[in-house]
Amino acid sequence: MLLRSDIPDSTVEVSSLQLQAPSRGGGIAGQLLLLILAILMCIGIVVVYSSGAGWARSMYSSTEYFLWRHLIFILLSLAVIALFGRLDYHFFWKTSRLIFLASIALLSMLLIMKGLHIISGAARWIGFGSFKFQVSDLAKYAIIFHLSRLITEKQSYIMDL
Repeated sequence: MLLRSDIPDSTVEVSSLQLQAPSRGGGIAGQLLLLILAILMCIGIVVVYSSGAGWARSMYSSTEYFLWRHLIFILLSLAVIALFGRLDYHFFWKTSRLIFLASIALLSMLLIMKGLHIISGAARWIGFGSFKFQVSDLAKYAIIFHLSRLITEKQSYIMDL
């Protein structure tokens, strides 16, 4: 049996850097992801302004209408990224079943509304007042969250395969 007195002092000493909790998103992967996001947002701004300026001038008498609208959506998306970045990922693990069942219910509701001819044309959007969203986007995230939960719960069975 190994006793504490048998361990040399140099291996017992631990620097304060090793005791600190790892930073969230501070690694090279997080920085690279933010760089890619910033590049894509800049490209989007240029494309929206260059392609929509003429139409915005004729429709809204301002060439910058779509530019400002796009910039507002970018700021909102950055706020959502910051919000979800601060959430503990265990929240999604705990609520994955609820999110999954809600997405199935919304997809079923969309199918029923299409079958009853309440929705004509492409049945992809559900609206609540002026707020509209695609249910399939929620379903994509719900599947990712729920599959990750199932994989972690069944990890011992997966290792046996």
